[in-house]
Amino acid sequence: MTHRIYVDGELVPEALIGQESERVARDPRWATVAEGAERARQQRAAAEQSAIGRVLVEQAAARDPRPVDPAVFGAGSATHEGRGQLPQRFRR
Repeated sequence: MTHRIYVDGELVPEALIGQESERVARDPRWATVAEGAERARQQRAAAEQSAIGRVLVEQAAARDPRPVDPAVFGAGSATHEGRGQLPQRFRR
């Protein structure tokens, strides 16, 4: 049974936790954790924390009225893309 998670009154969607769970599970470091209930519990906890972080960033961005400078974003994304760290949906 899953529990609902709220961040500053906003429900963290189960779909977001599911997406984060899939992303977290691809990390090769999980190979060191034995299969089974303990791995699932740890992955779920990691996915919840990641989803909470994403919601916090989205909330902070929504409160910040400043426009995003495309040059700054472009430079940062190019750096991450070069390292292979940029999600596929943001790659050129």
